[in-house]
Amino acid sequence: MLTTNVRARLALPIALVLGLAGCVINLNFDIPRSFQIDVPVANGTFSQTFPVDFSQQAEIQQHKGSIDSLSFESLDLTVTQVNTSLGTNTLTALSGTVSLRPDGATDASKDVPVGTLTNFPITLNSTVNLKGSPALDAFLLQAVKGTGKFSIIVTATPASGNQAHFVLLSTLHAGLGYNTGIF
Repeated sequence: MLTTNVRARLALPIALVLGLAGCVINLNFDIPRSFQIDVPVANGTFSQTFPVDFSQQAEIQQHKGSIDSLSFESLDLTVTQVNTSLGTNTLTALSGTVSLRPDGATDASKDVPVGTLTNFPITLNSTVNLKGSPALDAFLLQAVKGTGKFSIIVTATPASGNQAHFVLLSTLHAGLGYNTGIF
């Protein structure tokens, strides 16, 4: 009878451990970064590059060796400041593109598009949400398996004005799947 009770007590913990063996855990996280845009608008367009480094992201570093998948859920861009210490903003709105560039790339030939900005107002708290895609998922996984670095590229044409002086809060909403590696 004593043997039966010990087996019964061990059955649940053993079943739980076996259930976790080889199990993939999904973890959602956000990467917020503020980017200051301070450029004169030459020829009606401008482009800004903002570096991102996954080594500064705790969720990535905690599971780096066992990450099976990364998903780019969406990217929010929010104007958090109009005018900077470097100048007065004269842009009212802009249209353009947002893309990701791999570490080491020197031109747009390897960029992966995130989305399009259409008449995005440069006013305090203006926000746009750009959805993810399988190509962006693959890009993030490749970045984390490589150097962990990439850049967000904003290329835009202003509706009016010739001085871009504002701050964007970029919040990348992502998810990762990692293997528990118990067995």
